[in-house]
Amino acid sequence: MYDSVQAGPAGDSVRLVMSEPAARRFRVLIMGFLASLDSVKDRRLFPDAFADKGNSSGFRAAHGAGMREELAGAARRVLAAWPDAPDVTLPPELVRDWLIVLSHAQTKYLGRRRHKRRRLGTGAEYADVLWLRAAHDRVAAAALGVRRPPFSGHWAEAFVSTTAAPSRT
Repeated sequence: MYDSVQAGPAGDSVRLVMSEPAARRFRVLIMGFLASLDSVKDRRLFPDAFADKGNSSGFRAAHGAGMREELAGAARRVLAAWPDAPDVTLPPELVRDWLIVLSHAQTKYLGRRRHKRRRLGTGAEYADVLWLRAAHDRVAAAALGVRRPPFSGHWAEAFVSTTAAPSRT
């Protein structure tokens, strides 16, 4: 059996449809991301806003706490509004939260220097990043009124567990 995730426009909302194992894994990833937020440095969560490292550090110092709280709030809103079902309709105000969470949840697995590729291998980390990116792409496209084909494949059952994903904080 293949796991899948797809999203499509539904009026002014987005309909997100996942296989049951994929829905369970996304929930675990989002819960793990929320739980790990306090231990992840701002530099890792928020890429440089300026070419100058000093200006970027200053920006993070001034705005990091607020951006971090927005991430935590978005994750909490996603989890609270998600009926723990593989088929969910996202109203416009939740689409933004899903996009924020799906993109930032990847930071648990990516190196600090995002402009340099880091090889993730073929294990759980690779699968998690791949699926987070695919879901983000489908939700973003659907929010713009574009229907992309579903993303499907084997998200190995060993990785689709009810325990939190390993962290690289």
